[in-house]
Amino acid sequence: MELKIYVDRLKEGQEEVFEGTLPTSFLGTDPLFQETLFLSAKACVTGDLLILKLEAQTAAFLPCSICNEQVLVPLELTDVYHDKDLKEIPSVFDFSDLLREDLLLGLPHFTECKGNCPERQSIKNYLKQAPEQDTSSVQFPFSNL
Repeated sequence: MELKIYVDRLKEGQEEVFEGTLPTSFLGTDPLFQETLFLSAKACVTGDLLILKLEAQTAAFLPCSICNEQVLVPLELTDVYHDKDLKEIPSVFDFSDLLREDLLLGLPHFTECKGNCPERQSIKNYLKQAPEQDTSSVQFPFSNL
């Protein structure tokens, strides 16, 4: 599937639809994405803007934040919108870079294998403990409501 929009072919009110699976080779190898990506995209022209709506599903292999083992993390984009001024776009607009950026921004910052890494107990002594707070001087004005 080609991720290009031929803007000169779109007239006011018409919509171009992209739907199907494609290889994730255009995403690069870091992080290691699954081999396929399901994409649903719609593009239309309204006034002086090109409006692009993206929805995508794939998965990525990310390292566990505790033990550094690879964890398969599902990744889903829903209702992601972009608008581009038609004056800035040549007759063909390639949105593969936008899709790549959206997928990378959608990745979680931290992952843990099995939801609670079994190695967590072995590093427990190295984690900073939260200090206990003295609540005697704290006021709770709405506690009697």
